[in-house]
Amino acid sequence: MLSPRTVLDEIQAGNDAVVAWANEHIEAFVPNTGPVITRMENMLRDYPFLGGSADNLGRADPNLVALALSIGEGVDGGALPVMVTEGRQDSGKRIPHVARECGIDSCSTLDMFRREGWAF
Repeated sequence: MLSPRTVLDEIQAGNDAVVAWANEHIEAFVPNTGPVITRMENMLRDYPFLGGSADNLGRADPNLVALALSIGEGVDGGALPVMVTEGRQDSGKRIPHVARECGIDSCSTLDMFRREGWAF
């Protein structure tokens, strides 16, 4: 599991159990590379609603989609990764919509557990 560093930054702004988990799994949060930043800038031109703030490059949403695209392009034409998001899957202005438009599968955390066959 990989996620952009901006997701960690947003998690750490909270005050809940997820912060402790994220801090124990720092290696899962990767910094942006030049190609990811370029993809994100292009994506924000096409989907400006993903930004939502003055510091669009620091927002997790566009970083997440750009990282997924970069990972997919780096696996020699293999399948794109599945993006896990709690955003509404049917909304036109959320990560799942943009992911779909970019050819990336997305699902909820619960659906990911089911896909992976995890049981608790």
